[in-house]
Amino acid sequence: TQLDRLSGVRATVNQGQACNAFYSLNAMTFFHAAGGCVNTAYNTVVSHEWGHGLDDCFGGIARGQMQEGVADTIPMLMNDDPIVGRDFQGAGTKVRTGTNTRKYPPSGSVHQQGEVWMGWMWDCRTNFVASLGQPKGLDLARKLFVGVFPTNPPNQSTGVREIFILD
Repeated sequence: TQLDRLSGVRATVNQGQACNAFYSLNAMTFFHAAGGCVNTAYNTVVSHEWGHGLDDCFGGIARGQMQEGVADTIPMLMNDDPIVGRDFQGAGTKVRTGTNTRKYPPSGSVHQQGEVWMGWMWDCRTNFVASLGQPKGLDLARKLFVGVFPTNPPNQSTGVREIFILD
């Protein structure tokens, strides 16, 4: 199946650059602590890059406004925490958060565009938990927002429609 590829994802750690990590061609690369950043091979960064691999399995890795947002949903839902890259550049810092104020339509860099999606996902998760309780609300958010990967939406408005169809 398409997901079988994920069992063979390679990870390379402690590479000689700093303050980044990336996924490409079924491989994740993480950098050593340097340049004011921690070693990037840790929980939310690893699961974010794995999210790119999941996206890649369904053909969506180059979708611009969707690629970073859907990858960010993986660590957020896995840890039930809106912060991706906590303490990345020292205690109290973060790379991105689902508790942001980005609005649709997405603009800016792919990471800024992705913040629209991750913010909407976190708002939905918060509302699900408020109405269904914990863990049912979180389970529903996981079902819907991970379930959207196979639908391979080309943009955020189509992704929203697919979430409603899945629900």
